[in-house]
Amino acid sequence: MRLGSVVVPVRGSAIGAFLTAVAAAMPASVAAQSDSASNAALGRKLMDVCVYDQFRRNGSSEGVASACKCAARRAAPSLQARQIERLQIGVPLTGDVRDEVYKALAACR
Repeated sequence: MRLGSVVVPVRGSAIGAFLTAVAAAMPASVAAQSDSASNAALGRKLMDVCVYDQFRRNGSSEGVASACKCAARRAAPSLQARQIERLQIGVPLTGDVRDEVYKALAACR
């Protein structure tokens, strides 16, 4: 039996059933961790893009990090993951992403 990347010899139906159940449960928990890590990465990317955009617009970094952290938290649920994935750091925000981030920034300040 394969358990992750480890091959486990199975000697008995009780142990085999237990290991099968563990192996079946593992992908779900790994997927949940992956989704949560993925969401955290998307949130960080949205915050980073916001910081660059705000610095470019205002020429100052005063309070930008905390405002963008708040804005990323508020705007992320209304955006699709693919919209955030396509963002490039250093490139001005545009379209729906810009609208959501600016609306969130106004609420955070």
